[in-house]
Amino acid sequence: MAGCGQPCPIRIPPGRNGRDNLGAIMASAAQRGTRLPSLTAIRFPLMFLVFVGHLVLILPFADLEVAEWYHQYVSWIGRFGLSCFFILGGFILTWIHREDDTPLQFWRRRLAKIVPLHWLTFAVAMLVFASETTTVTGGIMSFLLVAAWSPDQHIFSAANAPSWSLACFVFFYLIFPVLYRASARIKAQHLWWCAGAVTAVFISVTFVVRAVVPAQADMAPLAPASSVDAFYYIQVFPLTRLCEFVLGILLARIVQSGRWINIRPVWVLALLVIVYVVSLELPREFRLGASMVIPLALLVPSLAAADMRGDRTLLANPFMVKLGDMSYGFLLIHWPVMNFFFQYFGEERLYSVPFAIGVSAIDLTVSLALAWVLTVAVERPLARRLAPPRRKKPAAVAAAPATQPSAEPSPEPYSARGSSV
Repeated sequence: MAGCGQPCPIRIPPGRNGRDNLGAIMASAAQRGTRLPSLTAIRFPLMFLVFVGHLVLILPFADLEVAEWYHQYVSWIGRFGLSCFFILGGFILTWIHREDDTPLQFWRRRLAKIVPLHWLTFAVAMLVFASETTTVTGGIMSFLLVAAWSPDQHIFSAANAPSWSLACFVFFYLIFPVLYRASARIKAQHLWWCAGAVTAVFISVTFVVRAVVPAQADMAPLAPASSVDAFYYIQVFPLTRLCEFVLGILLARIVQSGRWINIRPVWVLALLVIVYVVSLELPREFRLGASMVIPLALLVPSLAAADMRGDRTLLANPFMVKLGDMSYGFLLIHWPVMNFFFQYFGEERLYSVPFAIGVSAIDLTVSLALAWVLTVAVERPLARRLAPPRRKKPAAVAAAPATQPSAEPSPEPYSARGSSV
């Protein structure tokens, strides 16, 4: 049922048409608005990967070989967490879409979730570390969530640097009503072809940028000026990241139409590990997203399908779902926390490996604690207060068959519905 706290178990009847039965069951579950706890829970592991990727920018290792090893083999993993988050955003918004929702209601509800917490953490970042290095233009554009539209490194990474991704999401929210209507007109048998085309466009951006910018340029936010343009157009530019968001929309439609392939999350995770190892041997530009987009695109709907089947996964438990519910606060607060302790322990100090591990543990613990406070005391109350009031369904509609799409429930943590993305 749409309102159940646990994923509703679905049994696939045996027979020669098992695959057809699976498709019909998935479509029926999607229409009932089955909740997807794994998609709420996966948000925290994705944000943790971003956290791990940011450590290389803030921990001054004394051993240069360790620093190089971390940058070469570990730091890129944060890019993939962010890429999956963009895909997840498109998937969830499509999954929870209500046919009676107006664009104004949708925009107000989305902005009520992300803007207050962004403004608060922007102020924290400015107080803690960013006031001396943030330009007026960068500060204003970051505050207004439009910094991602500037290729200037001092603007798109101004103040609370991770907020550039929010600027992308604001753009996605603005055009989502149009994107949803367009996706709804695609015939079910064409959805996989469209998903493949969008994936090809996303990967082709990297080839185009690589043809213009020297391949040996170091692709990182703090890279030399010669590589910033490449980093921007692959990693930050909203139109590039729009491809992943649209891919998420199409994947949700594929699941809703009953055309998802029956691939288990464990096999997708194995593929992710293999592709990640292979990607480390590719030119750096491809590690910003192109190399991992296909397995990441398979991960989101495979988890949704597992929830609809009622499979037991490591993610579909209350603890992981609560962590996932805190992921937005964690995304916005971990960078100020990292910079605070960087200053506290001394900006000129070089870290041994044990000391770096200890500082990382402190960064993670404090970020989690503050993320919980921000979620409980800021994000949820303000989202309820600022979001448009929910319209009650007439009694006749409430008694309608279970195949009708359900209204969006309250933003409880144990649900993919009401997500902050």
